[in-house]
Amino acid sequence: MDLPGYGGLDEEHTVSEYWENFEIDSFDALLCCFETKLNQDDENFFKEAIAEGIQVIFVRTKTDTLHDEEKSKRELKRDIRQHLIYDVFGDDNVLVFTSARTKLGIDKLNFAIIDHLDTDKKAKYYRNAKAYSDLFLEEKAKAAHRVVMYYSFISAGSGAVPVPFLGAAIDIPAVMRMTNQIGRQFGITERRLRQLTSEQEDKLRIYEQLIRLWLKAPTRKS
Repeated sequence: MDLPGYGGLDEEHTVSEYWENFEIDSFDALLCCFETKLNQDDENFFKEAIAEGIQVIFVRTKTDTLHDEEKSKRELKRDIRQHLIYDVFGDDNVLVFTSARTKLGIDKLNFAIIDHLDTDKKAKYYRNAKAYSDLFLEEKAKAAHRVVMYYSFISAGSGAVPVPFLGAAIDIPAVMRMTNQIGRQFGITERRLRQLTSEQEDKLRIYEQLIRLWLKAPTRKS
């Protein structure tokens, strides 16, 4: 959730009302995204969050624009980490340097967020967040496999209903839902998804008809 900043004209944006209005203590983690420096209100807010036990991940954006004639980029990052984060909030806080333009640090930020989630939310995050590394893609595939297993159990449950000739039937709607869910998680376009599910549904219906014909066919006595 992208929360609005302080100082707006609306009453709910004022510092004194912000915490309660946006239920800050209900979040798993807070991302503090900044480009230059944090103002005093920001410092006070995140100090309070840390004191309340809420996990905070500090994110320095537009890192690709970092430049100083007298310092290397590495030295600049070290100074930012020390003076803006460690000296203000403590040296046990996480700071990730990112760039939306070059995608620098996005994968590291993904894993920093995941570190603060429970098992179920981690799986959900892996399924829905964009992968920026092979490692994240591997975890995404594992999460997708669990979705396949889930729908397999659903399909098996429908096959357990004692209706003649339906024991081996395919739960086509469940397969379609599974295909759409996994497709979206891997960034497949809606147009391509419609094409895939249409082709898949046609094949499954043919296969299901063959199963039904086979089940109804008379068996040869020995």
